[in-house]
Amino acid sequence: MKSMKTIVGTMLCLSFMITACENRNTEVQREKEELKQEIEALQDRVNVRLNELGMAIGTASGEISIEIQQQMSELESASRRLAMKLEELEAETAGNWQTLKVDIRRTIDDLERQLDDIGEDR
Repeated sequence: MKSMKTIVGTMLCLSFMITACENRNTEVQREKEELKQEIEALQDRVNVRLNELGMAIGTASGEISIEIQQQMSELESASRRLAMKLEELEAETAGNWQTLKVDIRRTIDDLERQLDDIGEDR
């Protein structure tokens, strides 16, 4: 009788642990999908801004033209870094999720600051 209680107790513990792991995996998948959507939206925003700058460079001259070219170069570089983070996100394993999430968040924040610094109303 005592061994039966032990077996039942052990099975209940295992059941709780499995449920907890499944819940954690679901949460990680949800967070990954949210980050992916945020990255894709930011990439769209960058592309729009690059197109605007590309059109503005046609009418700019001198130092303004050089400044716009530099801004475009910086945005293109930041966009490539963001694309690499998206690839990392899609290849992510559970072992490095927290570190990757922080790194991606930092990359997103940096690019958003760059967009804000350039100004979307130029």
